[in-house]
Amino acid sequence: MEFDKEGKFKEFSKINDLLLNGCELIPEDKGVYIVVRESNNNPLFNESNQHYIKKGKKINLSYSKTHLKEIWNKLNNHNIIYIGKANGKGGLRKRIKDYIRFGMRTQEKIEKNGVCHRGGRAIWQLEDYRELKIYWKESNNPRTKEKELITNFKKQNNGNWPFANRSD
Repeated sequence: MEFDKEGKFKEFSKINDLLLNGCELIPEDKGVYIVVRESNNNPLFNESNQHYIKKGKKINLSYSKTHLKEIWNKLNNHNIIYIGKANGKGGLRKRIKDYIRFGMRTQEKIEKNGVCHRGGRAIWQLEDYRELKIYWKESNNPRTKEKELITNFKKQNNGNWPFANRSD
């Protein structure tokens, strides 16, 4: 794994497997995680119209296919597509579980239960999202580690963020 030259990240499984087992083997410690797409083929994107209402304003949770293709085409590294941190109660297990639950929500569930993890939402518009892998690493300072990983990624990609990361 190019992003893990020291061998400290642990591969858990494909997102599809996490859906089946509820993330039970992921620790509850704080840490960082990376979503990896191993295929080198250009992805296919799904159109989505998910949104929620906040203070009477419609907030879109999806992107146009054109926008996603533009982001994808700017990157040199198409394998690391999201870098996230888990520094709250429940640690990595809760954060990754919330991330996957967000991706599986229908519009009806979003309207009923709200949004628990907006970050990295472009991943759920990849047709092969169930084949993505999540790597994780425990860390006492996940915020600093996440920033370090994103900074290193941006250095290798002409200042561009990972595909599904949108801001600092």
